Amino acid sequence: MRRYIQYLFLAFNIYIAVRLYLFYSYFAGSGSIYVSRPPSAEAYLPIAALMSLKYWLVTGVFDRVHPAGLAILSAAFLTALLWRRGFCSWICPIGTVSELAHRCGQRLGVIVRPPRFIDIPLRAIKYVLLAIFLWVVLSMDADAIYTFGSSAFNRLADIKMLLFFLHLSALSVLVLLNLLIWSFFIKNFWCRYLCPYGAFLGLLAKLSLVRIARDEINCIDCKKCEQVCPAYIDITDVKTVTSLECIDCLDCVLVCPVEDTLEVRTARFDRVVGPSTYGLILVAGFMFVIFLAQITGHWKTNTALAEYRQMVPNAARYSHP
Repeated sequence: MRRYIQYLFLAFNIYIAVRLYLFYSYFAGSGSIYVSRPPSAEAYLPIAALMSLKYWLVTGVFDRVHPAGLAILSAAFLTALLWRRGFCSWICPIGTVSELAHRCGQRLGVIVRPPRFIDIPLRAIKYVLLAIFLWVVLSMDADAIYTFGSSAFNRLADIKMLLFFLHLSALSVLVLLNLLIWSFFIKNFWCRYLCPYGAFLGLLAKLSLVRIARDEINCIDCKKCEQVCPAYIDITDVKTVTSLECIDCLDCVLVCPVEDTLEVRTARFDRVVGPSTYGLILVAGFMFVIFLAQITGHWKTNTALAEYRQMVPNAARYSHP
């Protein structure tokens, strides 16, 4: 079920990328087909969404330029608080691509596990990146965020992101290729070492209502759970998996050969939640926040088509305010 959900979200992301390209092409004068701008593309503007989140918390005003970005970020944070880091392994398309690369590496027999003295310092990178992002956002006051948010640069942030990928420099191609190649060798390379938002979700997951619990009496110490764990967690050494690196893929639960040994349990009521039920509730909760944003008018940008008609042809010229 997890793979089906992953592929569904990945396919949807490809769909919105195509729609964004058609939208851009129409207003840039190179396309004749008009399609409406896909708000979901704002999911790839997480720094702007973090700024919007702070502005919302400080002023009570929900971002109107990229409201979908704020809604999607809020949905991811909420799922982490309730259901740990399931967003990373069930919904995030970047995580899906990383897993696909890893499976290719498995078939080629090139998977390696970095030694701990290398692995631990590398894991710290994503927390350093997260600290930098948070410092930048938290150091900005409401007026500075408003100025940035209303600028042409921010209004066209999704278009500028598209242009980045349409016109990759040699250095950008080299960096992306390296990320992909390393993902063949090391499980979830991007998620494990470089994703600052995965790091933040891991911190939020500490407050989650669920946990992966291990029955020490039933456990036969076969270590099959550790063999499939993408985060290399020593599961058979703990009673409850609390590692920040756990992405809640639940592969360990599924592979356990002894019934009632590894289970997803609620923290307060200690009820068992099956992996399929966990996934369905996770996705339903995420989509409910998106639906709530849509029906309350917090989904579509307030940037008018006339503004896009004027700004899009000159998108490359707009710089950070």
